[in-house]
Amino acid sequence: FEVEMEKEGLLIRRLLVTVHGVTIHMARGTTWEVEVGGEQHLLPLSLAGGAVKVTQEGAYRVLRVQDGPRLLYDGSSSSLVLTLPDTYRGATSGLCGNFNGQAQDDAASPQELGEAWGTLTPDCTHGETPT
Repeated sequence: FEVEMEKEGLLIRRLLVTVHGVTIHMARGTTWEVEVGGEQHLLPLSLAGGAVKVTQEGAYRVLRVQDGPRLLYDGSSSSLVLTLPDTYRGATSGLCGNFNGQAQDDAASPQELGEAWGTLTPDCTHGETPT
């Protein structure tokens, strides 16, 4: 299960969710539809033999994986909610931590987040502001 975001300023422009070998695209400003394999599909939608379901519930497009994650995306702002079952405990990584129940090893400040996820470029070294 993988979630990628394309951002536009503070807003989520597009979500790409890959699960069970299927990539589902959800774009900002749309409701009741998603893109799968380059084709637009109206909701509700069932994929991967019913293991993945995408529905519209109020303002949210909801992606549910059988016995797995649930993702809610409102498509109009930056509202994204990802709920994981306990079976994912200690098996995740990302900006929100590793879901191991030990808050002390999750990045708590912007500095810690940058140190954990930042990448160096040829013209920028750790601790220096690029010119």
